[in-house]
Formats: sequence, structure tokens, C-alpha cells
Amino acid sequence: MKKTNISFYLNGELIERQLDPESRVLDLLRDLLWLTGTKEGCGDGDCGACTITLGYPINNKIKYEAVNSCLMPVGKLQGTSIITIEGIDKENNDLNIIQEAMIEQHGLQCGFCSPGVSMNMFSLLANHEIPSYNDMIIALNGNICRCTGYEGIRNAAKQVLAYLKETPDYDVVPKKIRDIEKNLFSMKNDIIIDDYLLPNSIESLKTLLKNNPEAMIICGCSDISAKRHITKESLKKVIDVSRINEMTKIELTNEGLSIGAANSLTDIINNSLCSQNVLTLCEGLKEIAAIQVRNLATLAGNIVNASPIADGVVLLMALSAKLIIVNENSKKEILLKDFYKGYKKTVLKEGDVITNIIIPKSSFEKEYHFIKTAKRNAVDIATVNSCASFEKAGEKLVKVEIAFGGIAETVKLETLDLNRDIEILARDISSKYNPLSDVRGSSSYRAKLIKNHIIKHFAFINGEL
Repeated sequence: MKKTNISFYLNGELIERQLDPESRVLDLLRDLLWLTGTKEGCGDGDCGACTITLGYPINNKIKYEAVNSCLMPVGKLQGTSIITIEGIDKENNDLNIIQEAMIEQHGLQCGFCSPGVSMNMFSLLANHEIPSYNDMIIALNGNICRCTGYEGIRNAAKQVLAYLKETPDYDVVPKKIRDIEKNLFSMKNDIIIDDYLLPNSIESLKTLLKNNPEAMIICGCSDISAKRHITKESLKKVIDVSRINEMTKIELTNEGLSIGAANSLTDIINNSLCSQNVLTLCEGLKEIAAIQVRNLATLAGNIVNASPIADGVVLLMALSAKLIIVNENSKKEILLKDFYKGYKKTVLKEGDVITNIIIPKSSFEKEYHFIKTAKRNAVDIATVNSCASFEKAGEKLVKVEIAFGGIAETVKLETLDLNRDIEILARDISSKYNPLSDVRGSSSYRAKLIKNHIIKHFAFINGEL
């Protein structure tokens, strides 16, 4: 891509440079700015060695989040504040309390992974909130330590939290970084130039779609960036919809719960309207990747990626979700279950963009149960995943639907015949789709998982789990 003028703050200092907007933030930090504390491990968002803190204005305050710099295009830095391991020292060059705890509790040996671990802790604490120990440990699921062992890291987390409880006024964010926060509210947050188009309104988006019908639509860019790490292909021209105000809203409408397509998975998980009405969705999304990825990734991205094992799609299909799709001159609605035409194929046409995901009010009253079977407990892709919806009339179960991922070329929604034996139901579903065999599991193993998932779903609704 052609270089574009991009303005952002780095460790409290204003950076204004001509940069390639599709290049990785990781490469900008290491190769151009010589901030080599941020490490490259896997390059596809799995290990957390490249974790930095991203700050941006929202609801009249600055929100800080941990992100993988290997997955983040430089264009997304416009109008933000980023913090690296070099920027968290206090003004007199004393170590931050996180760094001190990592040393004192033997949380590092070679130190390669330690900056990412420290920045993940820092990101949680930068929002003026003291998380629970469990919250911190869950957040660190996305950080692999190659030689230290995790006990020292856990003890460091305990030491930091203990200090903050005794000294609640302590601010982990250095003063020079706090001082520039006010400047972010007045910075330009869109880019409408050359090949990286970052609009901040639906109207601007429609104009761009009309003039650039061939452009790739991106938002969180986590999956695309991971693929580009392998293929090295240029994005050529993109429209980044992550800054569109109308697409960052979550609200109750007459129709149901409307989730703007630019909301990150973390935004949805932490939203009170979502947790009050579709708690299963919030809990299920916590099983997708790690917090650094969830802070960038979106449900819409999970949908259009068209993976047959997409956790978000499995959850939304069970919730009878539908999509709002716009292009330069039209708007349409489609049920998610009708969105897929085959493996990695959808009904989207050139210039189509998902703007909202709607969960109907009728879905609020049902009960749901989500299961994900994978090789690891966290940060892994499912072998088979499923979400069951249970509809009752009084105490009587009248309808059960289960969305299955990992058993066919797309996520499949099955309505169960409640008069049939579970063994027969499972056999019929397996025969219908003939589950594939791959590195995550054989066809026979997946067939067994279909049966086990059905058993577990019914155990849940019967109060046995």
C-alpha cells in the first residue's frame, strides 16, 4: 500500500509519520522505532509475546486494552495512544510495580516472554480498576511462557494485586501518558486517503463502497492478519469499518438486541444489555482465543470468515440471529442460518457489509447451553462445538434445536425429534453429515462427540450439570 500520514501517541510522545497502513504495528515498533522490548514469537496471535496496550477514547474516557501488535495494522493507530514495555517505567526511571513483582517473584528467566506478560497485566490495571486474581489469570491465558514456568508469574500477579489493595491511589500509568489523554478526543480518527480507508459514519461508508467496490472490508482484522503472516499477500485496498459510530452501538430495539458489527468480542462480553438478555452468548465468547485477540476481533468477522467451527456462529445460530447487510444503495435482512452457501462461501456480494447482528426478543425467553470440545482448555479451536436452545411450555419441553460446528462444511442447525432416543438422534445426525477427519479428530471421534454433546445438553436442561 502507498504510505499515508498517520498520527498517534507512543508512550506519551506524538508520532506523525508517513507509514504503510497495512504493515504490522509490531514491525513499526521493532524495525522503524527500535523499541525491541516488544517481541515476535508466533506472529499469529497465539503466544502474547508482542502484547502492547492500546488506548482510545470512548464514552468520554480513555479505554485501555491489551492487543497483539502482530495482528494490528498500522492504519488502526490513527488517533490512538499505544504503550509498550519501554513506556511503563515511572518518571524517575524506577520500575513499574508489575516489573518489580516479576523480578521479586521469579516471574522471568530469559525474559523473552516477560514484556508481553507485563503489558497484559498493565492493560488490565490501566483503566483505574483493580481486577480479581481470577480475572488476571484468565487474561494471561493468551501469554505463553517458554522457560520460566507459570508459578512465578502467578505469584507476581498476586503481589501486584496485594499492593494495589493497600495503595489504591497508585496509578500504573505514568503521568506523561495520562497527560496526553485529553488530546485523543480532538484527534482525527478517520483516514480517507489512498488504499486504506477508515470511515467513521455509515454515510461515508456508502460513498466509499460506491467508489471502491473492489475493496476488502475489514474490522478487527485478527484472522486476516494471521493469514497474511503466512501468505505475505498485500491487502491492496481496504475499507476498515472499525471506527463507524453507528456500528459500535449495542441497544434494545422493538425487534430485539441489536449488536453493531464493529463491536469487539470484549465489548459484547462486558455489555450489560448482552449479559442481561443473552448471557450464554457472553459466556461462550469468552472461549474464543485470548483476551488480546478478543479485544480486536468481532462477531461479524467470525461470521464472514465462514469457518465450519466458528464459536460465534454456533452461538448466534442457536439464538436465531439475523444479519443486517448494507451496500451503497440498499439494506436487507437475512437469517444467519441462511447466510452460508457452502464451505467458506456466503451470500455476500461485492460491496456488501454486515452492519448489525439482531437477536430477536423471542430468543430471550429460551434456555441455552454451549459446549466446546478442544484439545486445550483455552485459546484453541474446537473439534466439535454446539449450542442448544430449549423452548418450554410451562415445565414441558416442546422444542430443542442444536447448532453444531465441526461436523460439516458449515455450521448446521438441527431440530431434534423429542420422541426419539438420543442414540438414534446422534446416529442420524452423523449419517446425515458424515463428519470429516483431520488433525483435530477423526470422523468416528466426531460422531461420538455429537452423541456426547446431545447427552450433556439434556443433562443441563434436566438440572444434572
